[in-house]
Amino acid sequence: MNYHNYPYIKTFQLVTGNYVYDVNNNSILKIKSIKLFRQILQIQKIGFDAFFEITPFAEQKEILELQSKGFITRVPDGIIYNTMSEYSPYYLNSHLRSLILQVTQDCNLRCTYCPYSWSNNNVEREHNNSVMSWETAKKAIDFFYANSFSIYEKQISFYGGEPLLRKSFIKKCIEYIENNYSSFNTIFIIITNGILLTDDFISFMSNKKFEITVSFDGPEDVQNSNRRLAKNGKGSYSIVYNNLKNIVKNYPDLISRFRINAVWNMMDDYKTISEFFATDGIISRINSSIDEVDDSFIPDTSYKVEKNQIDEKEKVLSYLVNCKELGESMKAKEDETIKSLVTELNNIIKKINNKDPLEFERFHIGPCMPGISKLFIDVDGNMFPCEKASDECLIFGNVNTKIDHERIKTIMNLGYITSEKCGNCWAFRFCGFCQVFASNGSSFSKEMLLEECELFKKDIYKNLAELIYYKELGIISNDGVK
Repeated sequence: MNYHNYPYIKTFQLVTGNYVYDVNNNSILKIKSIKLFRQILQIQKIGFDAFFEITPFAEQKEILELQSKGFITRVPDGIIYNTMSEYSPYYLNSHLRSLILQVTQDCNLRCTYCPYSWSNNNVEREHNNSVMSWETAKKAIDFFYANSFSIYEKQISFYGGEPLLRKSFIKKCIEYIENNYSSFNTIFIIITNGILLTDDFISFMSNKKFEITVSFDGPEDVQNSNRRLAKNGKGSYSIVYNNLKNIVKNYPDLISRFRINAVWNMMDDYKTISEFFATDGIISRINSSIDEVDDSFIPDTSYKVEKNQIDEKEKVLSYLVNCKELGESMKAKEDETIKSLVTELNNIIKKINNKDPLEFERFHIGPCMPGISKLFIDVDGNMFPCEKASDECLIFGNVNTKIDHERIKTIMNLGYITSEKCGNCWAFRFCGFCQVFASNGSSFSKEMLLEECELFKKDIYKNLAELIYYKELGIISNDGVK
């Protein structure tokens, strides 16, 4: 078995000290000795063989002691292969959980951050008047129920564009499901911009126990800036707000199954937006969440977010560390801003607490197995891994044909196109890259994937640095920091 000559690590030099993240045992270690940290940096640069050849044995004591504890060790070579890709015929025959029907590609809004609102949008389509036929919807529904018998609770979502442009079609789908699959436990879901939330359809959704998500960005100036009417470019705040007000006042039983999702473009003031959702007399009664904008598919020449919010986090964290060192009173645990920052790291904490050893056949946490978590079927009956996918290379079947399991295997093993980089990447255990990042029309792009990888690694580095800060502040524990 061959072993890497270079350590599988990432070093951190922070205001709180020096640290090493070791990929092999998935742990972060604080290095208190300056001499030892310099030796680790040297091994990173010249490799194990050269280091032990030029370093006197007496000077190797600290490194050897670390290695005896499982840190800074040589790691055996492996291959990038997702073994789960072999089981797609089994899972897609019985374990489908969620069907998403794209009932239309049209929309009555033109949102500034929506990739389908741009003519040069790095994706395969724009908003248009294409709609799903009844025959396609029927075949999709039948396929879903035939291949989800191992899942007790199923979900069917109606998606667009703006799905409420096709209210009668949605009602027809529900009627068909109730007439043919009433013995199954099915949850109906709709994601809407809220413009067409009329009383008749609100009553229908309430009776059918829909779970409803309304995309609404908050304060009037923010909503009107981000989410404009397609027909005249005017803001949409008053229409959506009044529809939400109607639901809160006249449909109280629906509120428990109702939520608002806001998109923060990272240029508007986050505090102002969050205060609006917390204090507005109507909106505060509805569960809400605020997500950062995904600008992956927005053209550089149009609307592009400058992601400076992570730098702002670092300033806050450095300040808090200094406060602690100066002995000033701190109540960070009670501070809502700090709480929200810590919550964002839950996924990282979960991953770093997984101490399973690296296998010979290694694979990224992403991409997912297409169709299992979500089966997205577009207006033409094409099957995609989720609603974010639209490129031809991500199609793995059609309601009129069979599933292409070889295509699924290719999609799940995209790491092969960058295997020489992935095999030695320090961020491998955290890598949840989505197949959408590498899709480029009818083929997958190595260049696009590597570009996304660099951005991803920067984010992971900053996430781990934040994790270290929180540990030093005493805000969190059980986080993988030794």
